[in-house]
Amino acid sequence: MEEKKGILLPRCCICNEVPVEGICGGMKIRRNFLCQKCEEAIVKLTAETADYNEILSRIKALFR
Repeated sequence: MEEKKGILLPRCCICNEVPVEGICGGMKIRRNFLCQKCEEAIVKLTAETADYNEILSRIKALFR
């Protein structure tokens, strides 16, 4: 993705990516941003998921 000076784009706190839709591609939680792709992954997350603990620790960090 091409970066442009003077434009602030949100970066997801889980995947560290900037959604194509910008701020419309997710939601703010406190002072963080969560993209729709990660939101959908979290909803489907189970304890058997390979990166369950990693995602869980990142979610916990949102509320510290």
